[in-house]
Amino acid sequence: SYSRVLAHYPCVVFSAVLVFSLTCLVVVVTLGSPPTFDDPKLGFEARGTVISNRLRAFEELLDTTHDGFFEHRAPSGQNGRHRRQLNPTIDPKVGTRDEADVEMEIQVQSLDGDVSNISYTHEAFFCDAPSRIYARIVFHSSGDLFTLRSIQIMCSIEKDLIRSQPTFHSACIHTSRTKQCCRSWSLGNYIAMLRNKTSCLHISEMDVYTVQKLLRRCHDYYLDGLLTADCFDPGGGGGGSSLCRGVPRECVRHNAVYHLLYHITDSEYIIGGDLKYAVSFLPVAAGVGCESLYQSIESMLPMEESSVAVVAMDFGIKQELFDHYLQRDSVWFALALCSLFLCMWLYTCSLFVTLMSVVSMALSLICAYFFYALVIEVSFFPFMNLLTAVILLGIGADDVFICCKMWTLAKLEKNAGTLEKLVSDMLKHAALSMFVTSLTTSAAFFAGYVTHITALKCFALFSGIAVICNFVLMVTWIPATLVFHEKWCLQCCFCLGPPEYDSGRSPCYYLCLVPRKLYSAFCDTARLFFSKGLPWVVVRLRYLWLVTFGLLGVGSIVIVFYHPRLKLPSSDNFQMFAHSHPFEVYDLQMKKHFSFEVQTEQINMPLTVVFGAKSVDNGNHFNPFSKGELVHQPGFNPAAPASQRWLLEFCRKLRTAEYYQPQHGMQLTNCFIENFVQYMKRSCEDPMGIRLTPCCESSSFPFSEPIFNRCMEDYLDLMGRTSHLLQHHSPAGLRYSNEDSSLVGLVIEFSSTLSFSLNYAVVQSFFEKTESFMDEALSSAPDELQGGWFISFLDFYDLQRSIAYGTPIAIGVSLAIATLVAFLTTLNLLVTVYAMFSIAFAIFTTIASLVLLGWELNILESVTISIAVGLSIDFSLHYGMAYRLSPDLDREMRVVSAIVRMGSPVAMAAFTTFFAGAFMMPSTVLAYRQLGTFLMLLMTVSWLYGTLFFLSLLCVAGPQGGFGQLHWPSCSLCCCYCCFHSEHRDKTVYAMSESTMSTSSANHANHSEVHELEPLTAKESKKRPPHLNAWRHSSQESTDVFDFPDSPIPDAMVTPIPQTNGCHPSESLAQNKTNGIRSNQSDAP
Repeated sequence: SYSRVLAHYPCVVFSAVLVFSLTCLVVVVTLGSPPTFDDPKLGFEARGTVISNRLRAFEELLDTTHDGFFEHRAPSGQNGRHRRQLNPTIDPKVGTRDEADVEMEIQVQSLDGDVSNISYTHEAFFCDAPSRIYARIVFHSSGDLFTLRSIQIMCSIEKDLIRSQPTFHSACIHTSRTKQCCRSWSLGNYIAMLRNKTSCLHISEMDVYTVQKLLRRCHDYYLDGLLTADCFDPGGGGGGSSLCRGVPRECVRHNAVYHLLYHITDSEYIIGGDLKYAVSFLPVAAGVGCESLYQSIESMLPMEESSVAVVAMDFGIKQELFDHYLQRDSVWFALALCSLFLCMWLYTCSLFVTLMSVVSMALSLICAYFFYALVIEVSFFPFMNLLTAVILLGIGADDVFICCKMWTLAKLEKNAGTLEKLVSDMLKHAALSMFVTSLTTSAAFFAGYVTHITALKCFALFSGIAVICNFVLMVTWIPATLVFHEKWCLQCCFCLGPPEYDSGRSPCYYLCLVPRKLYSAFCDTARLFFSKGLPWVVVRLRYLWLVTFGLLGVGSIVIVFYHPRLKLPSSDNFQMFAHSHPFEVYDLQMKKHFSFEVQTEQINMPLTVVFGAKSVDNGNHFNPFSKGELVHQPGFNPAAPASQRWLLEFCRKLRTAEYYQPQHGMQLTNCFIENFVQYMKRSCEDPMGIRLTPCCESSSFPFSEPIFNRCMEDYLDLMGRTSHLLQHHSPAGLRYSNEDSSLVGLVIEFSSTLSFSLNYAVVQSFFEKTESFMDEALSSAPDELQGGWFISFLDFYDLQRSIAYGTPIAIGVSLAIATLVAFLTTLNLLVTVYAMFSIAFAIFTTIASLVLLGWELNILESVTISIAVGLSIDFSLHYGMAYRLSPDLDREMRVVSAIVRMGSPVAMAAFTTFFAGAFMMPSTVLAYRQLGTFLMLLMTVSWLYGTLFFLSLLCVAGPQGGFGQLHWPSCSLCCCYCCFHSEHRDKTVYAMSESTMSTSSANHANHSEVHELEPLTAKESKKRPPHLNAWRHSSQESTDVFDFPDSPIPDAMVTPIPQTNGCHPSESLAQNKTNGIRSNQSDAP
């Protein structure tokens, strides 16, 4: 049997598992490619939805076709066009100097390139105008920044802390003559320029007052739109732009006033009074070129002097820093691992078992990655998969605690005379408990597979596989570890073993004297808490817990679904770092304070209809790089007379749509058929006397296919020569293949009245109404134009929609699987229902707490919420199993027995996972910090609901006796009875010594746990050994603390009087147990 192999050949099991794991590692290293996280947002997109299929098909159509008359324009995908139009900004023209005065020797070709060699030939005060292409910092003051003291502090901070860095000179833009870095575009430098001072450190109180007065005088012209970026007067002597004729000369001098109001000061200044925020544009191009500069000044953050501080930055390097922070934050993961290691060592009392447990978790991740990358062949590994390592720490620790607890109880059984029986008893109960929790946890992870978001699919798959691998190692590696430790490691001194080995006053005895006393005191306190204190709290105060946590659960449901409710993301900005990081402060808080960030070009949602391409995404949905190929619509032919007639009518109908908005200027491509019909109405003879037949008025509409195709070539040639007449470039029109120039598609596009919005409800109404209108209009299309579909700027809406629908489905599937597993495990309907109530309330309370913390249902949040079921169900299932298997008939005694048996491992599992999350809180990467917050909340809430609410439910209305208890068919019971109770005589009895029975590789159970496994392995009618009767008699007084005069005291509740050494049985107890074991061994062969 498997137990015999583990008992007699643990090294074989070790070797088999280790060889397989190392083979997986070697194969992954040699054949696979290591994951990279250059773009953390990669995979945060929906795949497989109706909208995403259309977006992919439209993108592929634009990538593989051209429009016939804009062939000089490189094809661009829809996504690229979308992103360029989502965040366009009005970038003011240079207004501080004439182009003839300042010439750049080398143009900035790429923001991501080396810009250290950019220089200017003219020595102007500023090298350029402030622009978003430059790195910038934001100053804040609790008072007024527009004072001499505050301005000089800002100048000194920039000079002493930023410009003094060696990396600044190598990254800055400098002048060609002096080779000095250009001046920053800051409040102080603009004042210095307007007052003819050389530096902001040399300005006076009068200079500040004069410029402030100038800004107030010119502010109205700025608000009225008269003072713009085109207004500039280099010397202040007049001239300026003809567009700004009414603006006073002092307001347009160097265009300084405009830049101060538009770029430097916050938008609330002047109107609100004091200046609270001010931007300083550094002469460093934003991008990877200033990454070294930021790393050199990061250690000096926060930069603060007096009441002035640098509160935000934008260096354009968030994605570049992400990989760096992932590596740096690994130190917090290491600390979480160390805390887990210490807790496991204290619980198992064995350094060897603890080390092997940590190794098993590492091997689980290696095997999981092998199956993920090479067996299932998923090439994309999102950074969110790294969160699995943190989660696996808690899951693995929980399983180790259960194994060690069952091992201890098995050793205390009266018939535990052979090592094989120890292993068998431990596996019968620990394996079942771990299987149930692993199955529900992995099912909760796999339930995330129902989502359409690529990164979430990959996370669900990898984490589910990791939990399964962890379970396999827990039933192979850990039992072999316990057997190996039992045989060969008990004599090792690690300060947590029993003192019997150190009775000779060895150096080990004196080295471990103090630690052992502290540990013994801690164990005695813990034993009393779980055997007396916690049962008293649960049983005596059960009605209080039911009312308190019941109301809390109901209130949490109100918070999640009613007010303030869990909201969908309201911004497409992907937050990578903690809220306090200066880059995130700029993106999340500072942008709204400055006009150059707020004022963006108005974008309307387009009404785009596509023909000729099927809306399918045949790429690999697990790989964001796999775009798929364009699938053409069979029979597509817009040249057919029926198609021409229908298209003309369709365009007229579109103009009656609710969201249609007329556009000014010539729109030659929106609906090509309208302009083509007008083109065909021209005279058949041009002014030069050239005959234009048949592409003229001699041909009547609808045109025959030969005439349509021939005249379309002339029409497209004419459009190509008059493209300057178009108001904007659009993908609308006929689409021709890049390979053979065949007609493969048609795009019709009009503008809508709806401006682009991130509001889910607004865009949802737009999509549903327009989709309904389009379906009705397209239903009458001829066979040559069948299969058309509508699309717009809907990718962010599709992401919101996938999260909104996918997360509840994942939670529902997880709960359904958990309910099924709980019922099949306990076979008791009441216990299952109570467990589900407890789990549901725990989940809603956790989510409500996150809502009150300001969380929105974004990508990372949806991951944590979906796995809540898998992580919170363990505690209730452990207690439910213990209640179900208790030998008592009275519900109160069953609850007490469940607490005594499972209280300590459940509490340790919650404690270790809580601390693993706590150590992730200082992380810079937001995903780690959010996971830490989630784990701490979930573990706290789940433990409280599992221990206080669930057990109180069982104590008040739990099943008694056999009420509500189902059983498997009798034939199965007979088979199981034959298997478990058939006599087997082991020819290689492991004669356990006194030291073997007085110690354990796991935490040594308190004396009340002597017969906790007996209801599972033997009938209640079996006779107890004589020494157990003495223990029961001597412990009657200790059980009176619960004062249950009419309830029998179960064997599991027997609490002996003899003194103990911490968590270890005392010598008298060890001697009693040894006598019992020796009597059993005398019957062995």
